[in-house]
Amino acid sequence: MTNVPLPSYPFISKHDEEHKAACEERSRGLEIRLESKLQEMRAAEVTQRAHERSTEMLDRAARAKNAASKVEWLMKAIDIAVAPSKGLTACSKGCSHCCHISLDISEAEARVIHKATGRRLDAKAGIAGEEAERGISERQKRATGVACPFLSRVGTCTIYDVRPFNCRSHVNVDQDDLLCRLTTAEEDEKVARVPYLEMRHYKASYRSILGSEQRFADIRGWFPR
Repeated sequence: MTNVPLPSYPFISKHDEEHKAACEERSRGLEIRLESKLQEMRAAEVTQRAHERSTEMLDRAARAKNAASKVEWLMKAIDIAVAPSKGLTACSKGCSHCCHISLDISEAEARVIHKATGRRLDAKAGIAGEEAERGISERQKRATGVACPFLSRVGTCTIYDVRPFNCRSHVNVDQDDLLCRLTTAEEDEKVARVPYLEMRHYKASYRSILGSEQRFADIRGWFPR
């Protein structure tokens, strides 16, 4: 992959009253409007035995002997868990708003990506434990608006088959990408939140299974351009 600069992210100004009004309108009664969609997802979850099957994958991840195997089973688990939402989300190929925000990934995942792509890995980028937690806010600020190093010029993921856990679990269940669009507003100035699929159980399992000694960094840190 060549290091050709990608176009700058088209931030929406926090003073854009039209966008602000659209977000406010969308947020009104959003939970009620989403309820029928969530019921459809829950029905699909039962039909697909998603919870049972994903739990089995998590168990296999926990028993795996090495980090790469743990990552493989974790990815299978989250893919099964997310599958009932297929066709019911705002996410689609070519939509890359979330490819311009902070993405913390584990060293184990970074090494899987390195093996699959041959891309140079900065092994010194990762930090662990409380230090990693303390640095989240600063990493988020630095990454906002900066393209993922694996995003193509046409807005597609070049490592889709080995994309990180946090990419797979980051699902907007709204009707379109309106609330995903990045603005210049500070976090406490935003008028609406993106309705993400509830994934807390799987994210907690991901951290627990990889272990407290696992090092983390933003994907841009592991793979600098």
